[in-house]
Amino acid sequence: MMKKIIFILFFVLISLGSVFAYADQNYSFDFILNYKEDAADIYNRNLDRVPKIIKDQFSNEVISLEVIRADNSTEVLYLVLEDSKLKEISTEHRDDVSLELFMSESNIDSIIQSDDKVAELKSVMKSKDLTIKPNGFLNSIKISIMRAVLFFIS
Repeated sequence: MMKKIIFILFFVLISLGSVFAYADQNYSFDFILNYKEDAADIYNRNLDRVPKIIKDQFSNEVISLEVIRADNSTEVLYLVLEDSKLKEISTEHRDDVSLELFMSESNIDSIIQSDDKVAELKSVMKSKDLTIKPNGFLNSIKISIMRAVLFFIS
């Protein structure tokens, strides 16, 4: 249970798939792209399952997620976290990005649809199919902490 709890918040920092960690259906990146408000709502409804220490670390962030689609086009989503809640998912460019993430649509979908999301996430990270670029020294430290937390989750 602890694996999924920590995974929810951490994965929102590296892909949108985490918003569906507790959802009852199989979703995909297309759902997130086309139903941004619903995706944010699913995430926020499950936020109470995330430990306070994790929520405190990433309570106010603007995250850029660049996704390489199956047709090789690129989609950029901006995730706005405010008081730990996912306030907005948008395609409008923002200059105040604190974390930049780069990932393929197929990897996002494989994590969303996996029975063991943490193991799948670890696999994607290990294969270097995910790039995380923190903007600023403090964000670099936060990402190091989250990688360590994920490492210790079995």
